Amino acid sequence: MVNSPEKQLEEFLASKPEWMRRMFQAGYDSLTKGELLELSRNHEEVSRLADEYALLLQQIPAKSKAYRARVRRDFGPFARLML
Repeated sequence: MVNSPEKQLEEFLASKPEWMRRMFQAGYDSLTKGELLELSRNHEEVSRLADEYALLLQQIPAKSKAYRARVRRDFGPFARLML
């Protein structure tokens, strides 16, 4: 049986550290200085996982729309490189 897109997203997030889940769901502003340092230490992995997260969200239009708006807010003119 194939999991629903929502279940796939839930499982993806559940397998990630709390700070990363928060970053994906609430944006970079939600991270502490220590978490931002952790992000910078693992930027290649985080970038790969962010791409995976965005692909999962494409199957859930409302969440995808909110995520894209958050990326545009966080990255301004550089958002197009992230989406």
